[in-house]
Amino acid sequence: GFVCIWPNPPVLNLYYQSLMRLYATNTAGASYSTSERTLANGGIVERLYLFKDRLILVAGTRYDDDDSYSQTTAGNPRTVRPYVRNHDTQWSRKYGAVFKPYVTDDGRNETALFWNRSQTFTPVFTTDVRLGANFGQRFPNRVATTDEFGAKVSLQRGRIVGTVSTFDTEETNALLSITDITGAITGVPNTSYFNLAGSRTTKGWEADLYFNLLPTTDLMLSYSDIETRLESGLPAEGVPESTVGVVLRHELRSGPLKGLSLMWLYNRWGDSFMTTQGGVWTVPAGDLHTAVLAYPWKNVTFRLRVENVLDETHVLPSSFWTGVGITDPINYRFSASYRF
Repeated sequence: GFVCIWPNPPVLNLYYQSLMRLYATNTAGASYSTSERTLANGGIVERLYLFKDRLILVAGTRYDDDDSYSQTTAGNPRTVRPYVRNHDTQWSRKYGAVFKPYVTDDGRNETALFWNRSQTFTPVFTTDVRLGANFGQRFPNRVATTDEFGAKVSLQRGRIVGTVSTFDTEETNALLSITDITGAITGVPNTSYFNLAGSRTTKGWEADLYFNLLPTTDLMLSYSDIETRLESGLPAEGVPESTVGVVLRHELRSGPLKGLSLMWLYNRWGDSFMTTQGGVWTVPAGDLHTAVLAYPWKNVTFRLRVENVLDETHVLPSSFWTGVGITDPINYRFSASYRF
């Protein structure tokens, strides 16, 4: 399938009573958990600087201890899972290196090559609400291992900076969200539950460029190309195939409005995917324009943020096929911050 919006912008004709009846039906059988959890961790990182800081080596390790008790209630009629204990321990490691093959004597220009290999431990709080032997069991914690290689160039004391890198991540115990339309699995119709999807891999590359065009004007560009796959070979939900970002900022340095700045942000996301009862659907690409006006006065900075300046409606990368997200209509946010 292919997700689309019609009409655009959408027009909804919803009735309060029907919504409340649906809410009451789902809430009556909604799942909830009572839990007690203790997380303890500690780590150490060592950095070694060699050849006048032209070579930097990094190594570290971290220990996590996760001990929890939980009781889950769900379904209609209600099903209660007795208290279950889960105790996990995990060692994770990080290695890295930075090598600067070219640095000018005055420090105005330099290049660097870098490599990182890291493991990230993510405690999982989600419990299994499927009625059956595993009901109430907490899903396994996740560990992600990432390899990243890249290069960075800085010219004219940082007025021009560019970075390009490739990354390869493998995450264990990924969860896949599924909707139980009939209620045969969870006891509640049209509710969602999670299922283990095995490992998930994310591969791609990204590039960032920064230009100080003028003393008062900065330009930042970014692009990423991403490919995610579950162990089954299906694409992961809610992850765009590519992203584009543009930030342009200009500030007045003189005159009666000295300090006034205008920043324009442009974000674009490529096609993404979500799995449904009918297979894999494509969520189309979209973009968003945002403007931010800021002005400092004494110790106060005033900001006006206008999101979705063009007031266009686009589909957002989504995981739940029953509730695909869309961009908000044009909206305004005014704030003031005080510096003590």
